Amino acid sequence: MGAPPTEIGERFFDNCAPEFTIFYPAACASSWAPNGETTWNGYPIKPFELPQGSFTVTDEGGATKTQPIMSDMESGFLFNIPAGTTAEQLASAIGATDIGVMGKLKTGDVISYCGMELTIAIAGDVDCDAQITAADASKILRAIVKLEELNDIQSIAANTQNAAEYTASDAAKILRWIVKYEFTIGIICD
Repeated sequence: MGAPPTEIGERFFDNCAPEFTIFYPAACASSWAPNGETTWNGYPIKPFELPQGSFTVTDEGGATKTQPIMSDMESGFLFNIPAGTTAEQLASAIGATDIGVMGKLKTGDVISYCGMELTIAIAGDVDCDAQITAADASKILRAIVKLEELNDIQSIAANTQNAAEYTASDAAKILRWIVKYEFTIGIICD
C-alpha cells in the first residue's frame, strides 16, 4: 500500500461501509497526505506506525538478548513473539494500552492495534494451543511430508528462524527448546 488509488470516486464506499477510516503507512505520508491532508475522497485518513517492540530473553549463561516483534501488515500478522507471552506483556512491548484480549497468547489470537486487527503468531505454537510441545514439532514434520497442511498463521509460527519456509530445523529447534537446550524460540538480535 504505497500511493493512494486514483480511480475511486468521492464517497465510493458509502453503500457498503459509510463510516470508516483509511489507515496508511506513516512512511507513505508524502503520497497520502503531502500537505497534511486528513481526508481522501471524503474519507478520514490517518497514518499508522507498524507495531515495534521487543522482548528481552536470557540465555543459559545469563546474558540478555533481544527478540524483536515482527509484523507483516499486508497479511495482518504480528509474529516472533516468545512462548508464554501474555496480552499484557505484548501490549506493554508495543506501547499499547489495550489490545482487546487478555491472558496468555496463542497463535491465531487476534489483537486490536491502532484501529486494525492483527493475528498473532507465537514462535513455535504451530497447533495454536498456547503451549510449545512435541505436537508442534510433529505438525511441522507432517506438513513437510504433505501429511498435513498448515494455514498461513501456523506456517509463520512454524518458521522459527525466519527462513524462506519452515523446515525440519524448525521442528528440531522446538524440541531442543522443550528440553531446555535452546533458551528461546524465534529470531534473536545480539
